[in-house]
Amino acid sequence: MNLISNIAKKWGTVFTLLVALVFLMQSAFAQRDGNIPSFKDEERRGPGFRGGRVNKGPGGFKGKRKRGSRGPRRGGFGKDAMMSDLMIEYLGITEAQLADMQTFKRAAAEQSRPIHEQIRNNKRTLRRAMAAGDMVQIDTLAAQLGQLQGQLIAIGSKARVEIGNVLTVEQKDKKKQLGEKRKSRMKSRRGKFREGLRK
Repeated sequence: MNLISNIAKKWGTVFTLLVALVFLMQSAFAQRDGNIPSFKDEERRGPGFRGGRVNKGPGGFKGKRKRGSRGPRRGGFGKDAMMSDLMIEYLGITEAQLADMQTFKRAAAEQSRPIHEQIRNNKRTLRRAMAAGDMVQIDTLAAQLGQLQGQLIAIGSKARVEIGNVLTVEQKDKKKQLGEKRKSRMKSRRGKFREGLRK
């Protein structure tokens, strides 16, 4: 019995070491060049694809990000201003147009920064008012918060209009057609999903 348990322990240790070695080798190959190992087509490795390198090419995110952040942010003003390389190529956007888009994006970010700070302070004060049970102050702070959110929406909407005005008529048409195709695809997917739920 002792002999069998000793052999089992030895083989268990060997198996554990082999598994650890396989995981180490996989992580070493995955981090070798900073790209996704499963993307074999070099042309597809760009900032327009999730997992592609950030800060490369005209559509890459150019700002300074905190360590540990997950690449370019989605949404906000960046959604229209910072396009993927594929979108830039599809619409035929020039470097001058990209520079103009960046300028509008930065201006909107500068305008919205103090408002974001006010919103943070307002929320802190609102939490204190809720803890104290001060109903009058809760009403006042909630109204202020609504006005600040409205200002942010206005800044973002104006920035999107300005960014859209950088595009030519042909580029706007192509973008609109692409948006309509996406909407129809999403609508058909939702329909299929609903049908699946009914079955």
